[in-house]
Amino acid sequence: MKSPMVIRPHHGLCINFFKGKGYSDYFVKKMTELTVELKQNPKKKIILQCKTDVLCSVCPHNKNSLCKSAEKVLEYDRKCLELCNIPEGEVLTWEQFQKALHENILLPKRLSEICGDCQWSGICEKLIK
Repeated sequence: MKSPMVIRPHHGLCINFFKGKGYSDYFVKKMTELTVELKQNPKKKIILQCKTDVLCSVCPHNKNSLCKSAEKVLEYDRKCLELCNIPEGEVLTWEQFQKALHENILLPKRLSEICGDCQWSGICEKLIK
């Protein structure tokens, strides 16, 4: 059996709003590939971890598995899990996670509570309204 893909909880939100912008060309390429993969495979198993994941591995702000904004993004992850009532380490499908995000964060318009201070929040807020 193939291991579940490690995903930071807040990256579940980022993938929803991704529009081809990012930290570098390489990051955008990998983010595009991941977004397509998950949207085409909604039954893909993921594990929600508040640590470096597949996206962090291609981010130019990740140095030796540490994010230059580690405390900030860790809080994004924790808040995302809290609002969705999902424990860290939970294994579920991408589809199940997306349903939880939509029901608990996006529909009640709570996105800004998680990542309102993110440099990309302007893009997301325009798309959610």
